[in-house]
Amino acid sequence: MNINRHVGCGVWVMLALVVTAQAAMVIDNFNTGTLSGWDKSSGYMTLTNVSSPTYEGAGAMQVTWDDWNQGWWENITKTFPSQDWSNYGTLQIALKTDASAAGTVIINYFDSGAWHNGWGSSIGTLDLSLSGGNYAVYSIPLGTAARSSVTEILFSWDNQYVNGTTTMYLDTIQVVPEPVSGALLALGGLLLLRRRR
Repeated sequence: MNINRHVGCGVWVMLALVVTAQAAMVIDNFNTGTLSGWDKSSGYMTLTNVSSPTYEGAGAMQVTWDDWNQGWWENITKTFPSQDWSNYGTLQIALKTDASAAGTVIINYFDSGAWHNGWGSSIGTLDLSLSGGNYAVYSIPLGTAARSSVTEILFSWDNQYVNGTTTMYLDTIQVVPEPVSGALLALGGLLLLRRRR
């Protein structure tokens, strides 16, 4: 029996598993030219599909709001057919704001008929000052909360931080799988075994 051949096959299988496990699930990348599923909470905001500036791809969503509604919370939501996020550990969002933007955007999601930890809670926040006029990719750990039937994601912020008209751009929004460290360790073991033979 050729041990090297079997170990070699095992290495290729593990590599295939690692590559497969690394695929992210894109919630929206705005490349279709439409804003399907997106909604806003007030008339003080406009949502526009734009071709520039983008983080990647052909489109982004421009969100513009002003301080006429200052002191009130503003929300935008994206609804979609039920998605199972159980095997995904991180929500990633590419976001760009005006260089002077401040404050935070609160993120939440709707799963199995209820908001995660209830309305008004969040899975994480985005510090708008980190963008500084350039795209920044924000990563929010999803933790251990249930997420087997997610149908909506919420972005919410307090307009008290707005001074005049402010613009924000959202690009690729996706969930990223749990780390594949176990598969990588097994792959390393197979490679060491092959080398010893």
